[in-house]
This record gives sequence, structure tokens and C-alpha cells, in this order.
Amino acid sequence: MTSLHPGSGLGNSIRLEQSFHSLVSKLCQYNHKVNVVYSHDQPLNTPVVVNLPHLGVRLLFYQDYLQLIEILNFQYLKLFFNNYPLNEIKIDDETITTSSHSMDQTILMEQVGHLPNDSTLTDELDLDVTNVTVIPPTLQQIYNKIFGPTCPGKLIKKADGLQYYILLYPGISFKFAINSSVSFEGCKVDLSDNLLLYLLNWDTPTDIICSSLAIFKGDSYEDFISNLKSLAQDPHSLGSSSLSYKSSPREIKNVKLDCSNRSAQLEFGNGVHYKLELDKTTQQEILNICGPPDAYRNKTDSQFLIHNLSGGSEVSINSNNGGSKSSSSNGQKLTSMHYKFYNYYKYGFDLLFSVGILRKVIIHNGNLIESLEFNKWSKCPWTITNPPLPNAYVITSQCYFQDIPQDALKILGCTGPAIINRRTVEDDNNGLSKTWGQSKLYACENIILEVLDLNSCILVITMF
Repeated sequence: MTSLHPGSGLGNSIRLEQSFHSLVSKLCQYNHKVNVVYSHDQPLNTPVVVNLPHLGVRLLFYQDYLQLIEILNFQYLKLFFNNYPLNEIKIDDETITTSSHSMDQTILMEQVGHLPNDSTLTDELDLDVTNVTVIPPTLQQIYNKIFGPTCPGKLIKKADGLQYYILLYPGISFKFAINSSVSFEGCKVDLSDNLLLYLLNWDTPTDIICSSLAIFKGDSYEDFISNLKSLAQDPHSLGSSSLSYKSSPREIKNVKLDCSNRSAQLEFGNGVHYKLELDKTTQQEILNICGPPDAYRNKTDSQFLIHNLSGGSEVSINSNNGGSKSSSSNGQKLTSMHYKFYNYYKYGFDLLFSVGILRKVIIHNGNLIESLEFNKWSKCPWTITNPPLPNAYVITSQCYFQDIPQDALKILGCTGPAIINRRTVEDDNNGLSKTWGQSKLYACENIILEVLDLNSCILVITMF
């Protein structure tokens, strides 16, 4: 059984304002087939849609957070509200409470170049539904028995002659398909209250059945859609819109990067701030702040040392005994060191330590679908706060690199690009596009920006 929670979620696992990484990872863990629909050209400010064809569910994410849940097919989930059943599912005359189909763990990608609509999101189901009888809820059941009275809805007439009635409650709306046998002769269809009474009193309730429902935040579905479209035009207005989210206490709300002083301030959802300082913050302090990492690995490498050399330094490498040494003109000696990587996939960043001290912060935009690291890391929002940029311009994780003004890049000391290709033979064998995994590196003051070549999104920012 799956409970409906208007304005909140579906069942115990799918909740509004849940992050993309958290929810999609959980769905894949339970072997649900996932179909992702996204914009190739504007991935940062266009909603991402996730179809779950074996559940009859469609999810809409904006800026990494779930904003809308839709049930488009009532034959896979047995739905309840306040212990009242909404639909019936029968196989060979035996009522079941859930779908028992075997599902493959796959993520399919589909590109769209605009805001998703019904025509681009319809997913063909490949299940064998022989001998399955589905009884969706009727308008009379929803209004008279399950949810109760509400304001009159809206009649929608399609060009193909089909007609639908939309009934709205706070946090949930229902779309009812009106059978062609329903006649409006003698009914004042221009008056919505009379129309509702007419439909509620229709002699054959099954002529007006629910074809889909939507769960969202707020009282008005139309206002919700309007806000969503306006945010697609101006993503920076999220904070002032009713379409927003509440961070969980242990979720990273933002990371403020001070490039000049090589520090990063973590802002958690509970309002607590922690400042990480390179060459100062210890490994134990990180464990106290962030807890144990999701994964870690050890590495012996001297490549990182080049970033610590002052101008005019000279580097000599001694391969004896497998070690390397570096020296600079001021007598400074740098030797090969052991490094430890902490991977915090749930937070969306990695940390590098040497001799127990923080040396690097690597922040990922893990939900860029056309990157090879898609959904391995959560998306970690970040903002460059220092140095100050001309005209109060602010560079964030929502910026496209190509849109950053040249005078701002000059202040950051940006040079490059260097080309990097992360593709492997395995990626080629899996049929991924040959452009996936190709990016450009731009070196700035104490940071490196990795930019996807496909769409100019900043995939990774590294502070060293």
C-alpha cells in the first residue's frame, strides 16, 4: 500500500524537496527503471524530469530538488489516503496491493530543448499487463467519500474532442477524463459550480474517472506552474519565490569560497557554519564537522607540490628509491608525500589531506547529466565571495562559464584552457556519446574550474 501525502509526498520514500541525488540513488538501489528527461542546452535553469514507468510515476526536479510528483497510471501502485483506497488492481480476479514486476536497474537519458510538457514526457511502458484490471477513482469517490468538498474545478476541452475536469485541493490536484457518453445538454457549462454539481450527479460514476493526479507544495497548481516557468527564465529568483525548499539539518546549503585566503565556509541546513582553511584545518576537525567519509583512498603523488612552489622556483626530480624531491630558489624543500582523499558523495565534495592537514577542496556539480560523474556525487551549491568582482557580479554553481564577464575572469587571474578527456574504453563500450567526459580546465587564483565542453557548465571547482 502507498499513502498519498498532499503537499508532502508519496509513500515513505518519495518526498517533495528531496534532492535528486538522494532520491534517484535510492530508486536505482531498489532496481527501479529510471528515465531522465533534460535540457541539453540549458541544464542549470531547466527542470529535470524523471519517469518511473514501472510505477506509473513522473517526478519533476528544479535546481536539484523535487518539486512535483505525478501519478499517470493507476495500475502499478495501490493508493490510499487516510486509510481510504483510491484504486483497485486485480490480476486474475485477485486484488493486489502493489506491482510485482521484475525491474532492471537502468537510467535512460532523453534530451529536450525546452520546458517539459506532456508530449515530451510520455513514457512507453513495456510491461506485460495481460489479465490486469484497474479501477481508478471516480470524481464522486474523490469528492464525496475520500477528500471531501472543495472549490469548483475547471473544464478542459482538447482539440481532439477529449474533455477533462481538474479538481484542486491544497497540495494535490486530480485530472478526470470525461467519457464521450457524458452529455452537457441542459447544463450551464459556462458556470463552473453548476458543472461540478452536474458531474457529481451523473448516473454512471465510472464515466468520469481519474486519469492522473499531482502532488505539489502550495494551494494553487496554476501558481506552482507559473512560478516554475518564471524560475526557468530567471533562476536567481528562487529565494524570493514560493517555489523553494527547506534544507535538511545535515545538508550542505552553500559553500562560500574565499579564493584570496584559501578558505571555504560550509553552510549546513540547520544554520551552522564551519570554516575550512587550507594548510590549517586538520583531518580530525573535518571528521568532527562532516562525520566519516562515504569513501576514502590513499595516494602517493608529488604532482600537487607544484602548486606550493613560489615564482622562479626550480624543480628537480630524483627517481632513486621511487621518491621525488623538489627544491626552490629560496632553499625550500618539498618531498613526495602521502595523500588521503575523503569522498563525501552525499555532500558533493572531496577533501585531500597530507600529514593530517587539509590541502584541497574539490566541489562537484554531480547532477550534470552529460558528465561521466553524473549522480555519483550530490550537487553541492557554491559561491565565490572573494575576491570582489566588478559590478557586484557573483559567480555561483548556477553560472555558465561562457556567461562570466571577461573582467571578472581577469580579476580571478583566469588562464587556460587545458583540455581534459576522462573517457575510458568502458565508456565507449557502454555506448555513451563520444563528447561525454570532455572538459576544459581554467586555472585561477588558488582555484581550478573544470568546465563541460558540451554546455559550458562548471562541473568541478577545486581550491588548492
